[in-house]
Order: sequence, then structure tokens, then C-alpha cells
Amino acid sequence: MITMIDLSESHIEDTGTQYLADVLQNNSIISELNLSHNEISDVGVQYLADGILYFLADIKDTKTVEESNRTYWSKIFMRFITNKPGEIYFRISHPNDYFFYLTQMITMVDLSENHIKDTGTQYLANVLQNNSTLIELNLSHNEISDIGAQYLADMLRNNTTLVTLDLSSNAIEDIGAQQLFNSLESNTTITKVLLTDNMSKYCEAIGIAIGIRNDKTLTSLNLQCKHFGNNEIKLLANELYNNKTITELNLRKNKINDIGVQYLADMLRNNTTITSINLSENQIRDIGAKYLGDALQNNKTLTILCLHSHHIGDTGAQQLAVALENNKILKELKLISNSISSTVRNHLDK
Repeated sequence: MITMIDLSESHIEDTGTQYLADVLQNNSIISELNLSHNEISDVGVQYLADGILYFLADIKDTKTVEESNRTYWSKIFMRFITNKPGEIYFRISHPNDYFFYLTQMITMVDLSENHIKDTGTQYLANVLQNNSTLIELNLSHNEISDIGAQYLADMLRNNTTLVTLDLSSNAIEDIGAQQLFNSLESNTTITKVLLTDNMSKYCEAIGIAIGIRNDKTLTSLNLQCKHFGNNEIKLLANELYNNKTITELNLRKNKINDIGVQYLADMLRNNTTITSINLSENQIRDIGAKYLGDALQNNKTLTILCLHSHHIGDTGAQQLAVALENNKILKELKLISNSISSTVRNHLDK
């Protein structure tokens, strides 16, 4: 007895969908139907909606004919029926009703690499508004802008179950990312928000900041070559201020200058967990070295500080030397490839 039909990647168009829907109209046996990676438009969806009782929720990468109808799949995001947690099915009602109701069984939704855009995101956010079981939501590669991010922010404001949200490779800018950040201000459940490859580096930094705030298993933060500037560093430093788990911070080869270093120095005055910081190959000068020197006067945990390949001269190096007279915790201070004279370098090496 056949209960599952897999017709993915079969070049099925609307006419073929109509035949299939006719066959399944009165079917009470088929419980799984996979039609992903075909060429079905909203017309074909209409046939399916009329004819199919249940079909497997694999609509990823479905190719629709009309761009304006690509959000239609989000409207068809209707009743999930499952006997096993994580095994997702759709129940279809007539599409003109736009009835979509998410039961309390679903734990993961992957709608990546579709074209649901902001309108589809609004439908999805409405569906998930009162959901209390979803732990993973993947909406990457969906052309979602700040408008869609706002819909998700409103949905997430009172959410207490979502752990992972993937919004990478969309069109979200600073405003939308900030709305997401604000909506999760009191949320301690979500530990991973992926915002890479959106419209700004600040957007990506917000995702990392949420992880710093909530992920209690995070002990090492490798942000090498992220091209983060002062605004991103300020955001991250604020989250690291009272962090109790991260011990290693790698910020090598970013765009951090003396202003950004001041944010990090202020953080180091209070942080009691970080033992190693790599700030090599940024844009730090003497004033930045002074900020770090002042912070080292009070810091009792940092043991390794890498500052090679900067523009630090004798003035900045001397400020660090003064700090080392009182700081007996720091074991390694790396200052190669700077503008420090041999006389001052010899003093530091003593």
C-alpha cells in the first residue's frame, strides 16, 4: 500500500498538478506528497489546495512562474498535522480562505531560499504569534527587508521558546536589525540569531551580540576579518561588559581605531572573565594604547594582549609600560610591527 509519493525535481507544471489533484481528490491513503523543486505556479497551488488532503511540508526552493505569487506558499502555510514531533505536514483548506493555523506540535520551520519577502514574512509572523513550541526558524535567502524584520520583532517580543533564528542573506539594514535586538532585550532563550550577509556589518554584529548575551556555552569569540568598525565594537563591548563565560576574544584584522579601543578598554575595567584578546592589524595609535594601559591598571584577569601591526609609537608604548609596573597578571604583550624605538622596546622587555 503506497502512502508516500515523492515527485520532487520532476519538472511538473500546473497541468500535471491538476491531474495529480484529481487523482488525490478522494484519496484517504496517501499521507505524504513531496512536490519540491518543480515549476508550480499559483494556478497549480489552487488545484492542490482543492484536491490534496495532506502533503509533506517540503516547499523549499519551489519555483513559481509569477514573481507576484511567490508569497503564495506562505499563505498556504496552514494547519500542521503530525504524529511525531518534528515531522511536519500541511492540511490544506481552500486558499481563498487564507486559513493558516500552526499547532503546538511543530518545533522547526525551514523556508530558506524561497521568495517570501516582507508580505510572506508577515503571514508567517501572524501564524507564529502564539506558538509555544517552535525552537528553530530558518528564513535565510528570502529578500526580507526592515519591514519584514519588524513583523518578526513583534512576533518575538513575547516568545519564550525560539532558540535559533536564521535571517542570513536577506536585505535587512540597521533599523530592522535594531528592532530585532530591542524585541529580544528581555529574552534569555534565543541563543543564535544569524544576520550575516545582509545590508550592513552592524546587522551582523547584532546577531553576535544576542549570542554573547544569551549563549552561556560560548567561551571563545572569533571575529577575525569581520571588518567591524567602532559602532559594531561598541555594541559588542556593551554585551561583554558583564559577560561571565567568554575567555578568548579575537578581533584581529577589523577596522578598529582609537575610539573603538576606548569601548573595549572600558569593558576591560569591569570584565572579570576574558583572559586573551587579539587586536592585531587594526588601526590603533598612541591614544588607543593609552586607553588600554589605563584599563590594565585595574584588570586582574587578562593574560595575553596582542597588538602587533599598528601605529603605536614610543608614547603609547610607554603608557603600556607604566601599566605593566602595577599589573602582574598580564604575561604576554605582543607589539611587533609598530613604531616603537629600540630604547622603549628594551624597557618593555625588562
